Amino acid sequence: MFCALVALFLCYSHAAEGLSRDSVMFLFVQDNVELTYSRGHGSPGATYSDSAIAELQRKIQRENDSAEYLQKALTSALAEDRMDDFKAIWDTVREFESTATYKKIVFRDRFLVKYFLGDYEFLCNLDSVKKYNPSKYVDGVFGATALEKIATQRTSGELEKKLGRIADEADRAFVRILLLSLFESREQVSAFIEKYKPQLKKSEQLEYLVERFWTKFGYDLKNYFGATFVAPVAVPLGDISDKVRINFGGGMELDLFRNRLAYGLYLGIQTGECREQDSLELQTLAADFNLGYTFLDLKYVNLRAFVSGGVGYSSLKYVDSDKNDNSLSSQVFPAFGAGAMVDVFFMDYKKVRVGLRIRGGIKNMWADDVVDASGYTLYASLELALFEYKQKNFEFDYSDREGAK
Repeated sequence: MFCALVALFLCYSHAAEGLSRDSVMFLFVQDNVELTYSRGHGSPGATYSDSAIAELQRKIQRENDSAEYLQKALTSALAEDRMDDFKAIWDTVREFESTATYKKIVFRDRFLVKYFLGDYEFLCNLDSVKKYNPSKYVDGVFGATALEKIATQRTSGELEKKLGRIADEADRAFVRILLLSLFESREQVSAFIEKYKPQLKKSEQLEYLVERFWTKFGYDLKNYFGATFVAPVAVPLGDISDKVRINFGGGMELDLFRNRLAYGLYLGIQTGECREQDSLELQTLAADFNLGYTFLDLKYVNLRAFVSGGVGYSSLKYVDSDKNDNSLSSQVFPAFGAGAMVDVFFMDYKKVRVGLRIRGGIKNMWADDVVDASGYTLYASLELALFEYKQKNFEFDYSDREGAK
């Protein structure tokens, strides 16, 4: 029965000799073939009789009907899993392609047909892929039916079984991503490219996928600004520990991060009661510049070490005095120190990341002119960290590919 239909179809599509033929094959009809002619009004074109024009129009209509018939036949065979008929109809389509004279058959879904035909050589060939760029934006009933079939195969695992017939690992990853691109967003396809990057060993295939699909927007976790609100506790060491008890205080730091380097400006104050007289306290103001280096840079955890240098100001004051300036004595001294900090992020709000910073270190404290002693403080702090990030489009990383872009 099918052979009879094919024979009936072939009688529609005989070619007129001497006219050009379009070898591009698609599976739905591109309408509006435009005929121009002259009735002898001085134009250089040929003159056609009304009967000749009518005959041309009938031939074009017959080819329209033939194309529509083939479209429906191929779609029906695919929907009903009649793959032998599907192959036979496709052979008829190819015959029609070679003989159609006045009608252009537009088939944007050739990649899908080749998939169901099992033509893996075609699917892996970069020139073929570039010519028929597979897309989720299919035309007509055939394209929708083909995508539905592939989606079902993806869910059932049959798609992976078919891909397993492609021997070369690079080709297999290439075709897998092309098929998945029929259903996923550019961002998700970009994630697939990253996932299968080790398998995509053919540079031309990788570059095609990147040029066509690569889209990766995100926050720049290497270059950003930050602010922390500091609550430090400092234990005096050395001679000054005999004069001053544990210090408590507060402060703020502004940070600028560039790749693995961190630059910070810290302003803080801390106080500790004097051991010899409880009514007195040693108050220390600090203005420090910190330079840090990030050793561990993960998405939610950063670990860095730093050195600091700046200016300190120590003053001896009465604890309960209401006077604004009740300083008994004071001293300005150069401050320096070193330490480490860990940033742990637990919440993102738009382009701001919120987290906690745990900092520890050692710093000098000179107060010879104030309490007749100097030394160091071993300090630790728990800080609220707010970091502001800028969004950027990340370029694909070809650094591990020789000769690639």
